Amino acid sequence: MVARRRALWAPIFPSKNPVTAVRSARYFAQHASIAVPALVVHALAAMRKTDLEEIPYDAVDAIRVRYRQILEDDVTQAANGVYPWSLLFDWPVRQYARAVPGVLRDFFTMDKRRVDHEWSLNEPDADAFPKYYRRQYHWQKGGYLTDRSARLYDLGVELLFVGGADVMRRQVIPPMTADYANHDNPRILDVACGTGHTLGQIGMALPNAELHGVDLSPAYVRHAAKNAPSSATLLVNDARCLPYPDDHFEVVTSTYLFHELPDACRTAVIEEMIRVAKPGGLIVIQDSAQLDDAPELAEFLHAFGRDMHEPYYESYLNDPLQDRLERAGLAIQSVRSQYLAKTVTARVPENVA
Repeated sequence: MVARRRALWAPIFPSKNPVTAVRSARYFAQHASIAVPALVVHALAAMRKTDLEEIPYDAVDAIRVRYRQILEDDVTQAANGVYPWSLLFDWPVRQYARAVPGVLRDFFTMDKRRVDHEWSLNEPDADAFPKYYRRQYHWQKGGYLTDRSARLYDLGVELLFVGGADVMRRQVIPPMTADYANHDNPRILDVACGTGHTLGQIGMALPNAELHGVDLSPAYVRHAAKNAPSSATLLVNDARCLPYPDDHFEVVTSTYLFHELPDACRTAVIEEMIRVAKPGGLIVIQDSAQLDDAPELAEFLHAFGRDMHEPYYESYLNDPLQDRLERAGLAIQSVRSQYLAKTVTARVPENVA
């Protein structure tokens, strides 16, 4: 037990190259700097949640092992040139510092909304959005419709995932660099682009790419303009009816959308992603781990959906993404389980019009 916990924080050195060794040590120190306060916040918040079920040790231990593995994979990807080292150190420290007070308030007040089952929205113009979307996801006041939510989101998820949020997000990049690193201006669309962090990371890895992002929240699109490359085109739009012509993008990606969609919406979004992708193009979807690829996390995953107000999460857990994409006619290239996420890469057949 002690040895395993020490291994969690010990730097790895994927080569004898001294530059790589120094970068690796810096990387692990950086993650410790956010992981330690994140764990403290988790412990303090848990003390206030007297009605929550305790996660079994086996699941917690599995999470630790998975966390360690994705950090090692991240360093190895950078060392092998899959994406630049700069991505591993691209943390908006000032933005996070400004968000700290608001995030801490949310950590310690969302429990009241959870206990009171305060899930519906009272935001102006909320009725203009689909019914499934008008909820206080993660018990955040205003759901995804407020500028405050967009401002606090990135730090909030880094604390929630103990510094692993951006690490997981950038695992959508390797399939893109494998196919398009030497391609002139590949068009890439990020569906449900949120705060623009994924687009920002893709832009650093593929500086010649033509980047596009779409999200249902006007507040998040406004915030994405600060994080995504200045050349990226960002639109407010429903992913079930994308505002692009057929066969338009070499890559269509999405991160952390599908677990927040009802079943019928998942089908509609996949159909739209395929429609706007070129024949032979890539569909890359990253989302929460599911029961098919992470059975050892089952109790944690069930608890997450219940405690964090994810109304469609339980359905998602039993709906493997790769099966949905395969039924839609795509060829599955890989299914990778990574920390608390999974990334599914599929190719649009050449004969799809």
